[in-house]
Amino acid sequence: MRRVLQRWNSDEYRQFVQQRREEIDEEISRLNDRIEDETEAIDAATEQAERVEALRKRKELQSELDDRRAELDDLTEQIGRNFPKKRREVRERHDLTVRMRPVAATSVSYERGDLVLELSAGDATAEKSYSYAIGAGVMEEPSCDRCGRQLTGENPLALEGSRVIGDACCGTEDVSRPADIE
Repeated sequence: MRRVLQRWNSDEYRQFVQQRREEIDEEISRLNDRIEDETEAIDAATEQAERVEALRKRKELQSELDDRRAELDDLTEQIGRNFPKKRREVRERHDLTVRMRPVAATSVSYERGDLVLELSAGDATAEKSYSYAIGAGVMEEPSCDRCGRQLTGENPLALEGSRVIGDACCGTEDVSRPADIE
């Protein structure tokens, strides 16, 4: 809970600073436009008095522009210098202390897993894994690795290298049969 508040507090200050920077950038843009207008007025002036007045206005606007740029530089410097301080101030203003005491606990266990069988006969070895759950037993029926038919009493398993196959559905002469399985 406290970390979320810290992130929110620092974001609040960051948003304030970003908003102020955007305002200053807009002022600088407006001042640049006005300075450009005054420069055009200076060039278009036909009388000396008009030209002097436009030069005076442009100088005032240039001074104001310099002030805004200095303010932007100061703000950027303050961000680097005061950001941790402002963040602490905002955190102190909005921080919450939450104390919790557990009143109950519940433990739930559900045992399930994989039943791994290793079958071997002569040189043939196969490892099969079947999902099981307490109370339900094996969740899937064993089947032939070659054709997918279910292994039953009528279709008993046989080993073919590292594969478990059904003797009735896919059995051949070179498979290990149940009597040979250890």
